[in-house]
Amino acid sequence: MPLTSFLIWKGLEAEHPYKSVEALKNQQAVVVLSGMLDGFKAEEEWATQWNDADRFFAGLQVLEVGKAESIISTRGKIPWMDLPPEGERLQALAIQMGVDPNRILLTEIVENTADEALAILKLTKTHGISSVILVTSGFHLPRA
Repeated sequence: MPLTSFLIWKGLEAEHPYKSVEALKNQQAVVVLSGMLDGFKAEEEWATQWNDADRFFAGLQVLEVGKAESIISTRGKIPWMDLPPEGERLQALAIQMGVDPNRILLTEIVENTADEALAILKLTKTHGISSVILVTSGFHLPRA
């Protein structure tokens, strides 16, 4: 029921309220977790559908205002869906929007939040990144 789901969602989100970009401290990278895109193959190309676009745009905003030097996207891939990894689709969109490709880092392919955490740790160690801003949904923050 929509009313019940709204109340549950509101309660989960209230535990981790939105923080303005201006309130964030500068870090080396901003991490944007997967789980915001869906899509389907239409003829020869993939059509992207947004489920939760605010993560992606918040990550870009963090970059734009200089709170991070680079953006890390995870290559989230649901095993039973034949979609390209999410991070690759987000990377292409970010480049189309003017983000320097050298500022975009992608993890290895991941299937869940635990995989994302390990892949991000590995990537940050490889690139000498010791501080990040994590962008995800409020309800997802405890698990992230």
